[in-house]
Amino acid sequence: MYCFQNIYGSLSCICCIWSFKNIVITAYNLLENVFLMIFSLYSIDSVQSKCCGELSNVKIPVKMVASYSWTSSSCPRRAIVFKTIAGREFCVDPETTWVSGHVDKVDKRTKTTTETLVQILVTYN
Repeated sequence: MYCFQNIYGSLSCICCIWSFKNIVITAYNLLENVFLMIFSLYSIDSVQSKCCGELSNVKIPVKMVASYSWTSSSCPRRAIVFKTIAGREFCVDPETTWVSGHVDKVDKRTKTTTETLVQILVTYN
């Protein structure tokens, strides 16, 4: 038994009787938590998008842009990543004047392509 003075000034005692079963269960729970933490960190890291080191000042022709994505909110700087038809990626500042126009055009192009594919599927099914 272990006794100590608590924060209120009175004496508190606790009993510390550990059985082998309690030690095994505690060790198992600790090990399980360690594995969960490791795998959680791994999965979070693998899901995050790339962060941009430097932003490009080059205006990319919209006809060359195949898609775009935002960098992760955990990145030090928010940016849009334009991916070209050739597969190259360019980090650009979303506040730049031409960027919002490119985003709108890519969105419209993607929406039109999706609608066309749906019409084709409906027609041939």
